[in-house]
Amino acid sequence: MKKNLLSQPKFFVAMVAIAAIHLLIAGVLYSGYKSQRPHPQLLLPDDAPANTEAFVLQDDGTAPAPTPPLARRHVVKSGENFTVIARQYGLTVNQLLVANGYRPDQILQAGVKLKIPEG
Repeated sequence: MKKNLLSQPKFFVAMVAIAAIHLLIAGVLYSGYKSQRPHPQLLLPDDAPANTEAFVLQDDGTAPAPTPPLARRHVVKSGENFTVIARQYGLTVNQLLVANGYRPDQILQAGVKLKIPEG
């Protein structure tokens, strides 16, 4: 009668040795990877407090003011309606109507410039 391979002591010792070698190789590779990665450095002024949560950068006024986003516009072409234009910009018809002060029963004329709100 043959013995099960998994119950052999030599097989068990060999498996443990293979696992240990794999862990050792993985540790060496990881330490090499970690040593090659650049470490981000936070440079603080010499007079920065030890508790960095209390340190707040102050605006010195030299940064340019943020520019507001440009309003999108759409010039209505012949045959377009609120539904077609709303779908084109991923909006609901109601969003388009409210942004431009229209009522649902109004007819849209070609050449009119519509404001396109941010979706």
